[in-house]
Amino acid sequence: MAKLMRKTKRESRDHERERAKRRLARGDARPRPHSARSTVFQAMSGATRSGVAAAASASASGRRVVVSFSGCGFLAPFHLGSLSAFRRAGVSVDRALGASSGSLVAAAAVLGVPEDVQRERFYRIVRHAAQLRPIGAFHPGFDFGKLFMEHFSPSVPEDAHERCSRGRLTVSITRTDMSNELVTDFHSREDLMDCLICSCFLPGFSGYSAPSYKGKVAEKSLFLQI
Repeated sequence: MAKLMRKTKRESRDHERERAKRRLARGDARPRPHSARSTVFQAMSGATRSGVAAAASASASGRRVVVSFSGCGFLAPFHLGSLSAFRRAGVSVDRALGASSGSLVAAAAVLGVPEDVQRERFYRIVRHAAQLRPIGAFHPGFDFGKLFMEHFSPSVPEDAHERCSRGRLTVSITRTDMSNELVTDFHSREDLMDCLICSCFLPGFSGYSAPSYKGKVAEKSLFLQI
C-alpha cells in the first residue's frame, strides 16, 4: 500500500509539472486582466520570475496591481515570500484579497507590515502548536483567536480599518450555513480584527469556540481562490 501511495504521489507531481509546462508554453502564467486599469495576480503562482516582472511592469505603467492570497493554513510564510518578491521588485499593491491565513498576509500587504515581522509572528504560532503534543493545532489548548490578539494585533494600527476599507482589502468568510461573504468595508479596528479571526477559523483546528462577526457565527473560508 505504501509503495502504491508513493507511486501515485510521484505520478501526480509529474502530471502537475506537465500541466505547468503547458501553461507556460501557452503564456497562461502571465497575469489575467481584471479591468482596463488593474491586473490581478495570485500570490504563489504569480510570484514566479516572469510574474513578478509582469507585476513590476504593470505597476510602473500606472496600472493598479491586485494580489489574491488563498487559504493555506500554516503555509502562510510562502505567501509572505511572494509578497516579499513583489515588494523587492518595486510593485505597489493597490488592493489585496485573502481567505483564511491568506487574509492575514493580504492585510499585511495593504497596511505595509514588513514581511519579516509577520513571518516571525506566524512562526511563533507554529512553535506554540508544535508544543501541544501529540495533536498540535487540534489540541483544545490551541485557540487562534487568542493567539491572533497576542501576536498579530500589535501590528494592526489604530486607523487600519480606514486604510483597508473601500475595497483595498477583501476578506472572505464563510457562515455556518456555508454561504460565503466577501467583506470590503470595516467600521473599526476591532471590526477588522474580528473579520480576520473569523476568516481563519476552522472548527477543531483553530479552536472549539466559534468566533462571530457582526453577531453572526462564521467558520473557515474553505480555501476560497479569489
